[in-house]
Amino acid sequence: MLYVILYTGVTVSFDLVYLIVNEIFPTIFRGTAYGACNVIGRFISILAPQLAVLPGLWCMGILAIYGVLGTALPFGLITTGKKQ
Repeated sequence: MLYVILYTGVTVSFDLVYLIVNEIFPTIFRGTAYGACNVIGRFISILAPQLAVLPGLWCMGILAIYGVLGTALPFGLITTGKKQ
């Protein structure tokens, strides 16, 4: 049941980002923004198995740091699109 809640949250977050990115980035930079996010996401996915075997609570601490960064960084974005 928790997996379904997690999956729903991830899907809703992705959909919101997909819709909001049109207002944050102009068309000329949109592909670059998606590409940069894709590269960073794949890099983190590659590191996940190595981080999962760390002793103690290191893996949960790193996950918490990623969560805080993922929550805080979008607040630094500014809109560059035209006002409607």
